[in-house]
Amino acid sequence: MILRLAAGDLRARVRRPSYAATLLASAGLAYLAVPAADGHWTVIDAGGYRGVYDMAYVGAVVALAGALWLALGGFYAVRGAVARDRTTGTGRVLAAAPLRAPSYLAAKFLSSLAVLASMVAALVGVALVMWWARGEDTAVDPAGLLLPFLVVTLPVMAAVAAAALLFDTVPGLRGGLGNLAWIPLWGAFVFMGNSGNEAFAGIGTRAFASSFGSGAERVDAVTGEFSLGFTYVERPLTPMPWNGLDLGGGFLADRLALAAGAVAAVLLCALWFRLSATDPSRGPRTAPRRSGRAWTADPAALLPPPRTLVGAELRILVSGVSAWWWLGAAGLLLAGLAVPAEAGRALLPVCWIWPVLLWAKIGTSAIASGVEGLMEAYPRPVARILAGWAAGVGLAALTGAGPLVRSVVEGDLPGVAAWCAGAAFIPALAALLGTTGRTPTLFQVLYPVLWYMAVNGIEAADFMGTHTPGPTSSVATAGAAALLLLGTVTADGLRRSRA
Repeated sequence: MILRLAAGDLRARVRRPSYAATLLASAGLAYLAVPAADGHWTVIDAGGYRGVYDMAYVGAVVALAGALWLALGGFYAVRGAVARDRTTGTGRVLAAAPLRAPSYLAAKFLSSLAVLASMVAALVGVALVMWWARGEDTAVDPAGLLLPFLVVTLPVMAAVAAAALLFDTVPGLRGGLGNLAWIPLWGAFVFMGNSGNEAFAGIGTRAFASSFGSGAERVDAVTGEFSLGFTYVERPLTPMPWNGLDLGGGFLADRLALAAGAVAAVLLCALWFRLSATDPSRGPRTAPRRSGRAWTADPAALLPPPRTLVGAELRILVSGVSAWWWLGAAGLLLAGLAVPAEAGRALLPVCWIWPVLLWAKIGTSAIASGVEGLMEAYPRPVARILAGWAAGVGLAALTGAGPLVRSVVEGDLPGVAAWCAGAAFIPALAALLGTTGRTPTLFQVLYPVLWYMAVNGIEAADFMGTHTPGPTSSVATAGAAALLLLGTVTADGLRRSRA
C-alpha cells in the first residue's frame, strides 16, 4: 500500500512544471560549478584554487552545488503534498480507505525523496557531461563520480523531504509563512558545519573544503577562505591536486545521523497528524453571505466599477490580516518618522519585507478563492491588472510611508526617487509571478532572495536604493517595473487567447 501510494504520487509530481523548473535550475548551477579554465563565474572557490578536473572532482563539485540548490528549490518542489490531496479531492478517498496516518506520511516522504533522488540522478548525468566537456584528467573513475552524490547530496535530500512533510503537517507552517520560514532555516542548514569545530557537518562543505589541505601542501600553496555560492572571481581559479572528499572525523556517521533524523521527523509528524485532515468535507463550514443586491445574469455586474477597483483590490490584499500585523505596521511607521532620512533608508527593507505575504496575493487571489471564472468576465482585463498593481503600490506606501516622509522633509530627492521606483517595482514583480506561475509561492520565495541580495549591498539587486540611491538606479528600477507590468499584461493576454 505504501509503495503504491508513493509511486502514484511520484508520477503526479514529476509532471508538474515546478519539477522541470527545479531540474533545469539544478543543471544550470551544476554547469557553473565546473567553470571553464578561463571562467570568472563559479559556485565553489577554494581561496582562488580548484581541483584538477578529473571525474571525482567534477562529481564532488556538482554534488555539493546540487545539495546547495536542491535544499532550497527542492523543498518548494515537493512541499504541499498534503494540501494538494485536500484540494484535489483525493484526500476524501484516502480518508475513507483502510489507511492509517503513519502509512500515509511514509508514502508522502518516500515520494518526495524519490522526486529529489531523480533530480540527483539527473545531476550525475550533468556531471558526466561536464567531465567529458572540460575534463583535464581522462581517467575513468565511476566510483569517484558517484560517491559524493551518495554521501553528500542524498542524505541532504532525505532531510529536505522530511522538512517539507513537517511543514505540511504543522499548523501555521502550511501556507506562506512556512515558505518564508524555510529560507533562513535553509541558510542556517547550508552554512552550519563549515567550521571544523562544529559537530554537525551541514550539507558537507567541511568535508569538501578540508580536502584541499593536503593538495595545497603538495604544491606549496596557501589557500584562502572557502566560498560556496554564485560568485565572480577576478582571476580564473588555479587548478591544484585534489585527493578526494575528507570522509574522516565522523563525517559518515554524521550523514547516517542526518538520514535517521529525517525518518524520526516523519514518525514525529504521525503524533499529531490525522488522515481526516485531507478530507475537504470535514473542514469547517461557513454559511454563504447574502447580498442585498439583486441577482443578475451578467457576472461582471457583481464586480466593483472601475473607479473603486483599486480600493477593492487593496481590501482583498489586506483581508484576513490580524491585529498583530497592523500593530507591527504601525510600529514601523512610527519608527520611520522618528529616525533621520539616512537611517530611514536602512529601515526601509524591514518595512518592505513585512507585507510580503500580502503582495503574494496579487494575481493569485482569484485563483485561491475559486472565483477566477467570475473575474474573467470583467470586460477590461488590463484595468484589473493595473488595479492589482496599484493596490500593491498602496500597500508599499502604507508600510513604508515613514522613510518616505523623512526623505521628503529633509530634501533627500535621490531617496524619494529610489522609494518611488521600489514601490512600483515590488507589486509589478508580484503581478508577473502571480500571473505566470498562478501561485503565491513564486513571489514568497523569489522576493525574499532578491530582498536579501539588496540588503547585502549587491548593486544590481538594490531595487530599494538602500545603499546607492541615485538617478541611474532609480530609472533602471522604474524601467524594470514597467517591463514587468508589460510582461504581466502580455502573459495574461496569451493565457486568455488559449482559453
